[in-house]
Amino acid sequence: MPAVSADTINISTSASSVVKGESLADTAKTIESLGADVTGVGTVEAARQALNELGFDFALLARAYNQIRQSILVDRFNVKLVGRGGAWGDTGISHNYVETFGFMRCLPNLVILSVADAVEAKKAFIAMMQYVGPVFIRQEAGPVPPKIFTEDYPFQLGKAYFIKDGKDATIIATGLMVGTAVKAEEILEKEGLDVGILDISTLKPLDEEAIIKASVETGAIVTAENGITIGGLGEAVAAVLCENAPCPMVQFGVQDEFSQSGKDSDDRGKLAVHFALTPEDLAVSVREAIAKKK
Repeated sequence: MPAVSADTINISTSASSVVKGESLADTAKTIESLGADVTGVGTVEAARQALNELGFDFALLARAYNQIRQSILVDRFNVKLVGRGGAWGDTGISHNYVETFGFMRCLPNLVILSVADAVEAKKAFIAMMQYVGPVFIRQEAGPVPPKIFTEDYPFQLGKAYFIKDGKDATIIATGLMVGTAVKAEEILEKEGLDVGILDISTLKPLDEEAIIKASVETGAIVTAENGITIGGLGEAVAAVLCENAPCPMVQFGVQDEFSQSGKDSDDRGKLAVHFALTPEDLAVSVREAIAKKK
């Protein structure tokens, strides 16, 4: 598939490398628009008229927002968008968006994906290419997520996946925070708490049935996302629960703050503490949600 890159061609965390084990720069048909994200979307639209589909790997979503809306989504063109997001990364605030989910979720005609590890990423990319219509998939700005799924994982577009059932609470997580949820669950299990984990790989359309099931069966929900909670996964889940199955809930993620730069694992570890996004922090939020049941 031809691809357009906007200043992400040499970024090691390019989503293409998750699937193919190679840099976007190594693909045969790549157009680099450097930091000109608006130009990049214009290039996508021009190329789309000659091709059935086209991908756009870019960092700076907001600069191209109107072009994405007008040139791709209004007429529901078959374009696949790949963007970076998260609280930390080696390229700084300008390229690491914590607000991605909030301003992309409100756009009509757009499917939104967020993957937890390399296995889910590969399966999500295959499903994305088979789907006819615009899709946005968010890649984590860093670090590389731990392996969670095996190759027989049954990924399905639009469906959430219960990694573990629980009785006391459910962590509903997406992206990098799925790995954090697994570690938090291990902490809580040692305390005698039975906590479930629900992986949300498709943020839009949201799997409301799975969310309602988690609320009914455990009676306490904690959402976890590597992004700002305003307009993100937490608010989406809260809307579903409010209308269908209200229960105590805590939103876990970045508060009203922009991302920061983290060049190595030590920096990112410190930033996880700064943003309160560690497994220990998530365990605290789960205890808080459970306490609200009493």
